[in-house]
Amino acid sequence: MRYSPQLDGLRGTAILCVLTGHLFESHFRGAWIGVDIFFVLSGFLITNILIAEQESTGAISLKNFYGRRALRLLPALFIGIAMTGLLSFFGATPFHSVGAFTDAAIPSLFYFSNFSDAQMGTFIHTWSLSVEEQFYLIWPIVVGLVLLTLKPRNRIALIVILMAAFAAIRFDLEAQHIRWWNLYSWFYTRADVLMAGALVACATAAWPQSISSAVRKLKPLLLVAIPFVAYVYYNIFADQRWLYRWGLSAIAVSCALIIVVAQFDTNGLLARILRTKILIWFGKHSYGIYVYHMQIFWMFRHVLPFPQTRMGILIATVAKVATALTLAWASYRWIEKPALGLKDKLFTTKPAAAPLRPAPAAAVVT
Repeated sequence: MRYSPQLDGLRGTAILCVLTGHLFESHFRGAWIGVDIFFVLSGFLITNILIAEQESTGAISLKNFYGRRALRLLPALFIGIAMTGLLSFFGATPFHSVGAFTDAAIPSLFYFSNFSDAQMGTFIHTWSLSVEEQFYLIWPIVVGLVLLTLKPRNRIALIVILMAAFAAIRFDLEAQHIRWWNLYSWFYTRADVLMAGALVACATAAWPQSISSAVRKLKPLLLVAIPFVAYVYYNIFADQRWLYRWGLSAIAVSCALIIVVAQFDTNGLLARILRTKILIWFGKHSYGIYVYHMQIFWMFRHVLPFPQTRMGILIATVAKVATALTLAWASYRWIEKPALGLKDKLFTTKPAAAPLRPAPAAAVVT
C-alpha cells in the first residue's frame, strides 16, 4: 500500500482548522470541521487497509488490526493523560481533585468520553478519539463478515443504506430536541461521516479503471464543496440545529469529494497544494498536536497568563502554539515513530499464495 503525501497534507489542513478554532474561536466559528475531515479520512483509509488485507491474504486479522491501531494511538494518549495528571498536582489543570481527574481520564483512556457525563476539562476533545475508536472496534468485523462477502455494487448499496440510517437517527434525535453536544459527539449520530470515507474506499477499489474518468467529472463539484467547507469553517458554530438535520451529511459528502480529487488527481492543483512541506509536516504530527494542545492552551490561559494587550496576546499565542508543536514533534520522534516501527514486527500479515484479485491502486496506509 502506497504512502499518499497529499492525504498527510489534508490531515495537516484538518489539524490547522482545529488549532485556529481553539485559539480564535470567535473568528473561526466552524473550525470543528477539521474533525469531520479526520473522520472521513479515517473511514477512507481504514476501509482501504481492510480491503487490501483481504485481497492479499484472503482474510482480515482482527488481532493484527487492533494491535496496529493500539500501537498507533495509545502511546501518545498515555503520555497526554500522564502529563495532565502530573500537572494537576501543581494546579496547572482544571482538575482540582484526584476524583475529578480520574472521572475525566478514565473515559478518555478507554474511549467512551463521547458518552460520559463527567466534567471533561482539558480532555473534552477526546470525544472524537472515542468516536474513531468505536468505529475501529466495529468496522473491521462488519467489513470481514458482511461487506467483503458482497459484490461491489452491493457493497456500495450497503454503505449508502448505513449512511442514510445513521443520518436518519441523527435527524430523529434532533427533532426530539436532544442537546446539541450529544448530537455532535455520539457515535451513532456521527457514524455517517465515517461511512462517507468508507464509501469512497469501496467505490475506488471496486472500479479502479474508472477512477480517472470519474475524477474528471467530479472536479467541477469542488467549486461547490470547497467554498461550502470554507463557509462552515468561518461562520458556523456546532450548536446550529440545521447541521444535525442535513448539514453534517453535506459536509461529509463535500469532504469525501475533496479526498477523491486530492488522492486520484495527483497532478491537480488541490493535490499539489496539499503536498506542500508545511502541510505534510502538520499532517505527520497531527495526532500528537491534537492530543496535547488542549492542556497546553489551558495552562497558558490560566496559569501563565500574558497581559491582555495586543503584544501580550500575540506573545501568548506564539508561546502556546510553539509549545504544542514542540511537544508533538518530540512525541512523534521519540514515542509515536518507534511505536509505529513495531507494527510490522509484531503484527504482520502474510500474503496468500494466490491473492483474490490485484490490490487496488487506491490503497494507502495510515
